[in-house]
Amino acid sequence: MAQVLRLSATGLTDVDLLGGVLRLRTGTWVLRTPNMAGELKSSAYGATWTFKQLEPVTETYELIGRGTSDELRDGLVALDALLEQARRWHSDALNTAAVWLNMRDAWEAYPRRALVFNGQLVINSTPATTPLLDATTVTAQLTLTRHPLWELGAYNGETYAPLSALGGAIATGAAEGTAPGRIIAAYLSAAGSGVLTKFWLGLRSPGAGTSGFVGRWECESGTPGTDAALWKDVGDDASPSDVPTANKVRVGLGYPGDTTTLAKRLSIMVGDVITADYDHMIGRYVVLLRCKVAAGAAGVQLRWGNNQATDATFAINETTYIENTAWQLINLGEVQIPPVGTRVDYVYRDLSIEFTEFQLWAEQVDAACVWLDFDCLILIPAEHYAAGAGLTIEQAAYSVGYIYTTENDLQIGVAMSNVNSARRVITDLTLRDWYYPVDGAFAVVAAERDGVSVLSDTVRLTLSICPRFRSYSQNFYHG
Repeated sequence: MAQVLRLSATGLTDVDLLGGVLRLRTGTWVLRTPNMAGELKSSAYGATWTFKQLEPVTETYELIGRGTSDELRDGLVALDALLEQARRWHSDALNTAAVWLNMRDAWEAYPRRALVFNGQLVINSTPATTPLLDATTVTAQLTLTRHPLWELGAYNGETYAPLSALGGAIATGAAEGTAPGRIIAAYLSAAGSGVLTKFWLGLRSPGAGTSGFVGRWECESGTPGTDAALWKDVGDDASPSDVPTANKVRVGLGYPGDTTTLAKRLSIMVGDVITADYDHMIGRYVVLLRCKVAAGAAGVQLRWGNNQATDATFAINETTYIENTAWQLINLGEVQIPPVGTRVDYVYRDLSIEFTEFQLWAEQVDAACVWLDFDCLILIPAEHYAAGAGLTIEQAAYSVGYIYTTENDLQIGVAMSNVNSARRVITDLTLRDWYYPVDGAFAVVAAERDGVSVLSDTVRLTLSICPRFRSYSQNFYHG
C-alpha cells in the first residue's frame, strides 16, 4: 500500500509531506505515543500510580522543499493556511473543517488520522537558502501538537435488538483499537413504547464474562426486613409479571405497630439472583430502584457490604426521598461488586462476590405514607456512564436521543425528531468517562416515561464507534 503522511482539511489544499513540494527529510522524524500523565504516590518500599490523562503529542518534522520560487511559496502558503484553520476550528464551535494529520505505513489497509491542535513553521536560513526564496531549495521545521491518539476516518455502527427499558443488556463487541474508542454517536430510539423522557446507559468491560450477568434484581428474591412482606397486586404492572405468587415487596410505614423510623426493610445479595458465574457481576454500578409510595413521602437509603459481616460495616449511600405514587426509577447511588478490591484472585473471591449484599433501609417522612413498594433493582454499569432527562424518545414521531462525541472529545446530547428535523440540546445530561473500552463492552440500559416506569417499554440502542490507536492501527494489509 502507498505510504501516506499528509495534512488536510475540508476545503483547503492538502500538504503532502512525502510527495509534495515540501517533503519530510529521511531519518529526521520520530513518531511518539502519548505520555500517560498521572499521580505517583511513593511509599517506603514502592509506589502506587493513578492514571489521569493521555497528554497531547508534539512532534517536529524536518522539511526540505524543492521547486521554483512560486512552487515553494505556494507550498508554504498552503501549510500556513492549514495551521490557521486549526486555530479557527478550535476557537469556533461553528467551524466544521478540522485539520488532520493523516498517516499510513506500507502495510496498513486504511490511513489513520490525528486531530491537529496547533503548529509552528520555522523557515531556515543557510549559506545556500534563505526565507526570501531566492533559490530552488528551502529547508524548514514544522512542529505540530496533535491529539494523543490516532483514529480511523471511518467508524463501526450497529443497532441492537429492542431491549427492556428495565435493565436490558447486550454484549456489543470489541473496539478493534489499542486505546479507548470514540463513541461518535450513541442513540436511543423507542421500540413499541410510549414516549420515553429519561434514560440511563452504562458500558462495562467484559471482564471475566457476561453470560451470567443479571442487571435486574427482583426484590422478591431477597429477604424482607422490618414491617416488609412479599406482595402482589394483580394488574399493578410490577416486574416480572402477574404470574408469580409475589412480584414485589411492600413495606408498612403507617399501619398500627409499624416502625416509622429508618430501619432495614430488604436484604438481597448476588447469591439470591444467580447461582453460578458470580465473577460475571464484578464491577461498579449505579443502582436504580423501581418503587412507589401510597401517598406522602418516604426516605430510602441503600447500604452495601458483605452478608457475612455485621450491618455496621456496610457502606451507606445518601438517603433519597420518594414521593411518586406511580412506579418510577429512583437513583440510589453507586455500589461496587464485590465491596472490596478485586485484583487479587484468591480462593475466596467467588464467595466474596456471592455474598455481596444490598440493603434497602426506609423511613416514613410524613404520616400520609402508609406503605412503600419495592419492585426491582437495576444495575447500570458506572465505568462508562450516561444519563439524561427532559428529552422525547417516541417511535410514532421517530424521535430519538443522541449523545455525540466530537473529534476533540467534547460531548453533547441532542434530542431530535426525524419527522420535522427539530433538534434541541439535552440540558440534563450526565456523562462519566464516555468512551468505548478497548476489550469490548457490555451495555445495560434503562428508561422511563414522564413520571412513570412501564413494565412493557422497550428501547433500541445504536452505537457508532471510531477505533483509536496509540501508534499503528491493527488493519494490516496482507496482499
